[in-house]
Amino acid sequence: MTDITTRERVSQRVPLWRDVIVLKWVTQVFLLLVVLSAMWFLANQAGDNLRARNINTDFDFLERPVDIQISEGIDTHPDTGGRALWAAMVNTLRLSIAGIFFATILGVIVGLARLSDNWLVRRIGSIWVETLRNIPLLVQMIFYYSAMTAALPRLGLETGPINGWLHVSNKGISMPRVHIADGFYQWAVVVLIGAVAAHFVRRHRQRIQDETGANASPILWALGTVALFGLVGLFVHPAFFWLG
Repeated sequence: MTDITTRERVSQRVPLWRDVIVLKWVTQVFLLLVVLSAMWFLANQAGDNLRARNINTDFDFLERPVDIQISEGIDTHPDTGGRALWAAMVNTLRLSIAGIFFATILGVIVGLARLSDNWLVRRIGSIWVETLRNIPLLVQMIFYYSAMTAALPRLGLETGPINGWLHVSNKGISMPRVHIADGFYQWAVVVLIGAVAAHFVRRHRQRIQDETGANASPILWALGTVALFGLVGLFVHPAFFWLG
């Protein structure tokens, strides 16, 4: 009986050329080969055309001297293409982090406004969302940039509001930035010692508060200890300087 059942199953098995699963796999493999062949052909054609025009496609430009000026970043006058690429990547990362941070804050504020019990605040939030959500982001960026360049003055020495410290112009906002001086690491060691001392000060003030019941402000004393060590360290080893 078992042999008869096995023979029936074998006789009822679908041939490979009619099996749906096999046909799907064969079709997918065939299409993959076609796509890879097309990519290989296009890459070879592009390579031949670039070589015919003496256009290099290697990565030697990363080490070659370049004459590129970047408006802002860690290196505004990079020496090589690799340094320029690194400065651009850092600028992109900084802009992305800042954009995500402020967009999150703005989104939370607008979301809370739409849930507000105040009718005016709720309507303003709704109008904000319903208006901006249907306008492409690129159009908004062009509009904001055009409005900024038209409203703000041209770049000059007197484009305050704080001359020498904060310049606002149609090129953007320029302000001095903090740079780490040579004594930063010595100052950091002093601050670290202050943090250790603040731990013992906090424990001492907490013990006094537990014994007497009076408010001994252990956290404020600990923060004051760290601040005191930091100020003393700045006088001994200046850790920062301003670069306009």
